[in-house]
Amino acid sequence: MNKPPFKNRLLYTMSGISAWLLCGYVYGLFVAWKMGMVRRPQDTILVMLYTSLAFGFLATGLLVFRTLARVLARIIDRGKNTADSHEPNSASMAFLGGLGGFSLAWAILFALGDTTVAMGFQPQSSMLWLGIRILLAMTCGIFLLWFATRPLRSALTSQKTRPLYARLWTLVGLVLILATATGIGRGLLSSNTQSLATHGQKSMGRIRLSHTGLRVVLMGLDGATWKVIKPLTKAGIMPVMAKLIDRGASATPFSPAPRASPITWTTIVTGRPMDEHGIKEYLLVSMPGLSPFPFESLAHNRSILPFSFTVLGYFAAGLAEGVPPTSDRVRKKTVWQILDMVQKRSLVLGLPCTWPAKPTAGMILSDRFGPNEFDMFSSHKGPVPQKVYPPGVEKELANLIVDSKQDPAPMLKVLAGFDAKSSAELAAWHYNPVITSPMKLLTDVYDADMSFMNVLQDRFPEGKYAFAAILLNGLDLVMHAFWKFRFPEDFGLAHSENPRWGKIIDAYHALLDRRIGDFMKTLGPDTDTVVLFVSDSGMRASPHNPVWPGWHSSDAMFLAVGKPIMSKVRLKNMQYADVIPTILYLLGLPVPKDLKGRVLLEMIKPEFVSRHPVEYIDSYEP
Repeated sequence: MNKPPFKNRLLYTMSGISAWLLCGYVYGLFVAWKMGMVRRPQDTILVMLYTSLAFGFLATGLLVFRTLARVLARIIDRGKNTADSHEPNSASMAFLGGLGGFSLAWAILFALGDTTVAMGFQPQSSMLWLGIRILLAMTCGIFLLWFATRPLRSALTSQKTRPLYARLWTLVGLVLILATATGIGRGLLSSNTQSLATHGQKSMGRIRLSHTGLRVVLMGLDGATWKVIKPLTKAGIMPVMAKLIDRGASATPFSPAPRASPITWTTIVTGRPMDEHGIKEYLLVSMPGLSPFPFESLAHNRSILPFSFTVLGYFAAGLAEGVPPTSDRVRKKTVWQILDMVQKRSLVLGLPCTWPAKPTAGMILSDRFGPNEFDMFSSHKGPVPQKVYPPGVEKELANLIVDSKQDPAPMLKVLAGFDAKSSAELAAWHYNPVITSPMKLLTDVYDADMSFMNVLQDRFPEGKYAFAAILLNGLDLVMHAFWKFRFPEDFGLAHSENPRWGKIIDAYHALLDRRIGDFMKTLGPDTDTVVLFVSDSGMRASPHNPVWPGWHSSDAMFLAVGKPIMSKVRLKNMQYADVIPTILYLLGLPVPKDLKGRVLLEMIKPEFVSRHPVEYIDSYEP
């Protein structure tokens, strides 16, 4: 077969790539719709363009690889022209081949993403159903590739059907116009609906308060689990927690999937499920021109898993970065926003979805106050705006802030007595290529935990705050990283590969136990403060997880202590939705009827309840 002229080969190549671009463009519209990004036409169109360009680059890379392979084959065959027999001989056929190639690539990306999510994060899922899904996806991809290239080849290259070329390219133009118009239309319709929904907000009447004389601290222990805490209390490693358990009320609340910290903590502080409060993701992606959107590689809709690979490509190119879900995405009032309505001050330290920090009667140090786990997804190293409220308060707190400058040695010496050599060995360890230095990440989290505890211990006892909420992330991270070393039996091992590393879990629990004890002493023996300890999930072994060997489980922990709380009570039906109604009741506010949770009266002394019966209000929402 004669070699096609260079001009024709270039046309055929561009036709094949244009098929990938078109499919990516239409798939981008589907992604924007599934992720709820159609509120703004600009966002919709940019998602379509970003997705189209990503698949276009993939197609170009595959064509370059194919060209290099053919050059190599010619060299091996000493110049024989055997490879050219497979060259496309029409632009339309090349375009159809591109459609088939996109279908196969989409199926492969779907299979890779589905396998990663199922095996790494959903080990309880059926492997049979996973195999069936992958088989169906690959079968469809291969069939579409065959259908697009083989049966239509002779028809589209014959003289009789040459008018079909123009029809095909006309169809391409119509698809582009229709996809763009649909994206803009969806955006305008969504924006109009949103504006109608926000029109005519109602005002609140006077809220009747009961003077209980109590204050409340909500202490979040991210990832804490009774599986670890109870053995440590019995071993004398957590003596403070042992005493608190003995004189308090405890429970094992069920942590619902997907067990991502921003989702669950927003549920806890609003009293509402994620479908109501609006936070449905662990990470937001920021890209030029786009509103931040959720990174859906671990999300609920498998059909957009291939899109996650395009986002990873933009991460690698430096065009995308990850940020935590922002405060403006929370659609319902948090407990401190409700307390603002009655001029009760709150001290909020490190809770997710508090950045940018919004005005409040008290103080907010947001989840971006200092270095944190989200920094590994971001290339932005400058100062973060609006990380605190009131502005400039960090200068007042400068002497309370811990900064190890990402050197884990001081932390490891405090935790487990590691010397410089042992610290350097552990600092060089990494479990996966994404988190290349878990110890630097743990150092940042340790600094945040100690800083927030310093602020809580310094500011809350002075009495001007009715409520405080603090989140400590260190337990979650050490159990993520060192579960295999601490609990080798969960991985079918007779002995730990490095028992001393596993003891870091015990050491971090002991550290927080001491800090909790120090804080409780500042409140005094006859304190009027109720302290609620709660975790967003438990922790378990996850042998096939590509991110961490320890992963979130459904068995969380809850403990309440304080003057009106009964001792040695075991709550059997406690859930996260009950936390906010109970806090509002203890602080003397009426409980909103539109919350699904209830006041945990079974843990409160009857004489307190008789003096302060539960009162209700329709809602605190506008």
